[in-house]
Amino acid sequence: MGWSRFMDQTRELLINQLERSKRISRQGAEYWMARDLQPLLGYTRWENFVNVIGKARMACESAGVDPSDQFLETTKGIMAGKGAELTRSDFYLSRYACYLIAMNGDSAKPEIGLAQTYFAVQTRRQEVRDQQDLTRRIELRERVKEANRALGSAARVAGVQNYAL
Repeated sequence: MGWSRFMDQTRELLINQLERSKRISRQGAEYWMARDLQPLLGYTRWENFVNVIGKARMACESAGVDPSDQFLETTKGIMAGKGAELTRSDFYLSRYACYLIAMNGDSAKPEIGLAQTYFAVQTRRQEVRDQQDLTRRIELRERVKEANRALGSAARVAGVQNYAL
C-alpha cells in the first residue's frame, strides 16, 4: 500500500472517530468530551493534553471569546480498583474549542494535522449552513411582511375598521 493511500485511510479513520465521539446536547449543540478527544489526537497522558487545553483557552481569550463558553470544566466519578470511586477532571468542548486544541497541539503528531483539517472544514461548513439559515429566515420574514400588507389592504377594502379585532 502506498503512503498516500495509507494517509487517506488514516484520515478517514480519524474523521469517523471524531464524528462518533461527537455528542449532541438537548438543545441540539454539538460537543466533545476532552477525555474522549485526548487519545484521538495522539496524547497518551492527560497532563500533557491539559497543557494543550490551557494554550487553547488562552488563544480563545486572546480572540475576544469567553473561554468558559467553549471549555466547560467538569468532574466525574469513576470506579477504581477494589471498588473505590475516584473523581477525575474532564471538559465539555465546543467545536471551536476542539479547533483551538488542534491548532495548539503538537504538530509533530499526524493526528493533530488531520484534526486541524477536520475541524477547520467542519467549522466552515457550519458557518455556511448558518449563513444559509439566516438568508432563509430573512426571505421568510419578507414574505410574511408582504402577506401582512396584502391582508391589511384586503381588510381595508372590505371595510374593516379595527384591525386588532
